[in-house]
Amino acid sequence: MARIILENRAKIDIDIGYLEEVRSYANLPDGSILLVLHDGLLPKNDQGVCIVSQLKHLDPGSSAICRCSSSTEWDCCVAIAKKWCTSRNQFPAYFTYLLGHEFGHAYVCLSDICLHIHCCLIVDRIRPASYYKIQFPHELPNERFFDQFGKYLALKLHGDTKFVHEINSLKKTANGIEKQRLELIEKLPPKSDFSDLRKTMIDFSKPYKDNLIISWKRDRDKKGPKSLASWISDYDKLFEY
Repeated sequence: MARIILENRAKIDIDIGYLEEVRSYANLPDGSILLVLHDGLLPKNDQGVCIVSQLKHLDPGSSAICRCSSSTEWDCCVAIAKKWCTSRNQFPAYFTYLLGHEFGHAYVCLSDICLHIHCCLIVDRIRPASYYKIQFPHELPNERFFDQFGKYLALKLHGDTKFVHEINSLKKTANGIEKQRLELIEKLPPKSDFSDLRKTMIDFSKPYKDNLIISWKRDRDKKGPKSLASWISDYDKLFEY
């Protein structure tokens, strides 16, 4: 089971027993996860991020986010934005959901780095490849898997009533897209199994295969080894079961 290294920059009151309970229910694969409770905004104003140590050189902003005061090595870095750290007392179930969502990313990273790269390549290029039919991350199946995983953990620790109450409270002040995402989370069944993630991503992306491959090749040719697409030698195989 994964080891969690806590970097509490937000300086919130968080019990180690709580993190152990989350870790136990998440049943994360072996490895080390640096959990950063951030003291500021995250890139793109994301609520949370997951960064893989092997790929951190491709993300210039990751060094500042994922620095560890103990200089301990880590396999994945999960960071939660300050806003959601400091609102944990008000929305504890949502905080657990958010942590679980990012731990879902970490689960895939630790168990199958190739699948993680596969998902990232699709996420990075699906908007233009689909002629902007697909606009937002929550429309992608991998993000829904992670939403379901986050919901699974939130329900385990806080129960359905508390989680639904917090989602409804958050919807009152959310913008249109964020409200849509919260409503989707509310409807999705909890899930703790990622075994069919690869097949689901293939089925989802196959209609856009040609455009995706063209886009990946362009990015690889432009950026060389700094392109995530350079990690894949045969793009066609990404669409095979």
